[in-house]
Amino acid sequence: MDVESSDSLPARIAAGLAEQIIRGNLRPGDRVRQDTVASDFNASHVPVREAFRRLEARGLLISRERKGVYVPLLDQASIIEIMRMRAALEVLALRYAIPNLTEHDVALAENALTQAEHCDDITTWEEANRDFHSILYRPCGMARLLSNIDGLHEARLPPVSD
Repeated sequence: MDVESSDSLPARIAAGLAEQIIRGNLRPGDRVRQDTVASDFNASHVPVREAFRRLEARGLLISRERKGVYVPLLDQASIIEIMRMRAALEVLALRYAIPNLTEHDVALAENALTQAEHCDDITTWEEANRDFHSILYRPCGMARLLSNIDGLHEARLPPVSD
C-alpha cells in the first residue's frame, strides 16, 4: 500500500506497475522500458523515473546501470527470507491487533476464508488469503509495520531458477 497521495502521476504510475508485477503480467527478469511506460500512462519520462524510484525502494524493480530497469529475480533463499520476515512481523502485528478485533473483523475474516475455499484459480485464492490475514492484523494500528508487511508480500514473487 502506497502511503503517499495516489493523486500524483508518479504514484498512479507506480501503483499501476506494482499491480502488473503482483498479478504476474510483468514477470521476474522482464525489462520495464521507460518509453513504453510513458506511452502507456500518457506521461513524460520525469514521472516515470520517479515511479521507478518508488518501486525500487519497495523492491519491486531493480535498476541495472546502462542496462535498464527490470523486475527482480528471486532465488529460493530470498523467498525464504521474505517469508520468515513476514511471519515475524505478522505475529507482532497480531499481538497488538487481537485486543482490537471486533465481531465485524471476525465476520470479514470468516468471509475471506469462505471465498478462498471456493476459488477456481491461484490468483483469486491468493487475494482471499491475503485479505484474511490482513483483516486479522490491520487493527494493530501500526502504519509502518503494516506498510512493511505489505512490502514484503509484494516482494514475494514466483521463484525463478538461476
